[in-house]
Amino acid sequence: MNNETTSGFDNEHAKLVKLFNYYRDAKNENLTKAKELFKDFSGYLQRHMKWEETVLIPFLKQDKSTSYDNSIDIIRTEHIKILAYLKDLHEKIDKGLAVEKEEERLIRNLLKHEEFEDEILHPAIIKLIKKEVKEDIFKSMDNL
Repeated sequence: MNNETTSGFDNEHAKLVKLFNYYRDAKNENLTKAKELFKDFSGYLQRHMKWEETVLIPFLKQDKSTSYDNSIDIIRTEHIKILAYLKDLHEKIDKGLAVEKEEERLIRNLLKHEEFEDEILHPAIIKLIKKEVKEDIFKSMDNL
């Protein structure tokens, strides 16, 4: 497995964790700042999922030797669920309501999703990636 490529996926997930932790750290001290930090996290998470849907999944579908349809369906279903949890959390944050249960639900689902990606999606893509294409795949995130 190509460590450079793997670290690209790891970097994406690490950035999401960092953004969420910034929000959580600010939550008890400055609600206005916490709301902005949550918007940053939410926006990046949505962009990340759009990148998976528009770049990674089509790239995976190019592999005619293996069918990833079931895995792709799982990823897309999880994306829908995560977006719904994200919307619910965002609405409650905007209203100043307690959100600990919603945060935990979102994090639990994100961790499950990340584990699935790390076990199925990323290794499959890494197998298919040609070294010269790797940079373009990760740069495509900037264009969304």
